[in-house]
Amino acid sequence: MQNDPRGEAALTSAAQDSRDGQTLGVYGGGSYSYGTSSIAIKNSVAIEFDLNSNQNAGTDGQNFDSKVTSEKMHLAYSFPGDAASYSNPDGDRAVLNHYGTLSLDGTQNGNWYEFHYAYDHSSGNFTYYLKDPGGTTQTAVTTIPSAALEKELQLSANNNQAYWGFTAADGAVSGQTKIAFADLPIVQDISLTNDVQNSAGKSIVVPADDETKEPSISKNDTAQFKAAFHYTANSATTLKGFVTNFETAVVKLPKALSTTANAPTLTITHSDGTTTVISGSDLNATVSQINQKITFLPNSPVTIKNGDQLELSVTLPMVTTLTADTKTYFTSHVTTSASNVETTTPGNAAYFWVTTGNPTTLTWDDTDSTVKNKIINVDQLTDLTTSGSDWIGTFYWQDKDITPANATSEFNVIVKKDGTILNNTGYSLSSTAAQNGFYKGALHIRPEYFADGVNTFTIAIYPKGVSSGTPLDTLTVTFNVGGDLSFEVLTGQSGTDPLSWTDRTVSETKSDALARDADNTIQFKVDDARQADRNWAIHASTTTVDGAAAVPFSLGWRDAATGSLTDLATNPIVFSSTSGGTVTGNLTTSKTWSNDAGVLIDSPDYLSVGDYSNRLQVNWRLYNTSNPE
Repeated sequence: MQNDPRGEAALTSAAQDSRDGQTLGVYGGGSYSYGTSSIAIKNSVAIEFDLNSNQNAGTDGQNFDSKVTSEKMHLAYSFPGDAASYSNPDGDRAVLNHYGTLSLDGTQNGNWYEFHYAYDHSSGNFTYYLKDPGGTTQTAVTTIPSAALEKELQLSANNNQAYWGFTAADGAVSGQTKIAFADLPIVQDISLTNDVQNSAGKSIVVPADDETKEPSISKNDTAQFKAAFHYTANSATTLKGFVTNFETAVVKLPKALSTTANAPTLTITHSDGTTTVISGSDLNATVSQINQKITFLPNSPVTIKNGDQLELSVTLPMVTTLTADTKTYFTSHVTTSASNVETTTPGNAAYFWVTTGNPTTLTWDDTDSTVKNKIINVDQLTDLTTSGSDWIGTFYWQDKDITPANATSEFNVIVKKDGTILNNTGYSLSSTAAQNGFYKGALHIRPEYFADGVNTFTIAIYPKGVSSGTPLDTLTVTFNVGGDLSFEVLTGQSGTDPLSWTDRTVSETKSDALARDADNTIQFKVDDARQADRNWAIHASTTTVDGAAAVPFSLGWRDAATGSLTDLATNPIVFSSTSGGTVTGNLTTSKTWSNDAGVLIDSPDYLSVGDYSNRLQVNWRLYNTSNPE
């Protein structure tokens, strides 16, 4: 294992010759007495399976293992990049310090041996041993202490990570070692998550620094404590104990967990989706009042496999003599064992509030006390109120310290819109029971408080006679009113005058853009109160009035006093949300065309003397998108 700056490319820079097989591509050179650590892999920890003990002080480079004493084939660990790991008591020969040295003299040629190794995150220790899979023998478990790992691998500076791998080499004395992975290494994901829930099954966990006391439970309530253990690893492990810790000044620990009210359960969800539930006499629970903990262990061994999830659940009461609101916590840890190595996984501290009085609670859902916000979307105002009637909505309230019939005399409810109190908006707190201890309430909002767009109202409940400061609880309701889209066309001085070309001489009538009479203007006014997708377009077209004779000219459109016409027979867009205009109050868009713009006559020939009134009609059509199909 190493954190050499060269990363994956790290190798010893020792001389490569027949005398340096002992370096394994890891250690400093065996031929040197000074600076041996400088050519080793830096910031490293090595575990060696050495089939030859280099203890010949008379041969250059052959005294590397002099401190192994009489062990020939041996298992040990060392720190190749640490200068303190080398010494030279025998002249120029480098000597390496070995730690945890064990004999491998019983090792047989041609046999496979299992190397088991593990890192315990909670203790920081690294453990390993070698086992004969064909028999019952194995070496003692060797522990590399956390302090040594931290110092040699520089873990704090490397996000608690290190490169790892295997290497080998032969020198003058040769041998061959094969390596195979029995379990492919995967990233372990072993975690323990703690939670505290109220009687409705809702979490009441708060941040460690919370002072709002919301959510909370009363000292007269019970809480359900849950610890969820997730296990993802190569090999299976055995459950050795599930320990839960409490503050007994707040949480009451019974002498035994034999009652139905707080009987614990251990649910195992296997990777294939099946479940195993352990409870009752099959789940032993030992209560320690002194140590403020309960230790759980199934009476029969539980093997935890890759992908398994364990959830421990126990219900406990609070201390009813509590005299002040108190923030407390629940923790737990799980101990497992694999190949005689125990591992402890700690869980998070789950903080929660226990109050001496029952809280006043408002909610929009009598099955869930945490539903504090509601959003209502409508297309238009008439979907909310009609004929001047109030909008009436139902909410729910709860306070176990008061009699429901007296609620109105105990509380002051204030309704605000955008921070302004609505004095003539009413409410009621009914004593009609709903579910889960909640009672019904009714909110009345007068129609004049609604407008197109976003309307947000806040309901705040205070003690009677109080109307400011921190309320006991609040609710919000937001109305998104879509709004209407409409338009009108105004022509001439009266707004309803016909499009007119009067008192023209024949010589004036041949034109590709014959202007209308003076003051015969055209004005569009579009009212768009929608809150989203505020795009629209007005199209124009012409039709012959029923029963009327056809006219010898056509009508066209141009947006300005100059330019060519667009034939209205093609149903063109004449005005849209993207073509400009005067915007008033962010709702109304208007534009006026003088007599030489807008609808004009296109006559390729002179018109005969006559009256062409009421024979041709212009049709305006409003689309609720800027590019209608």
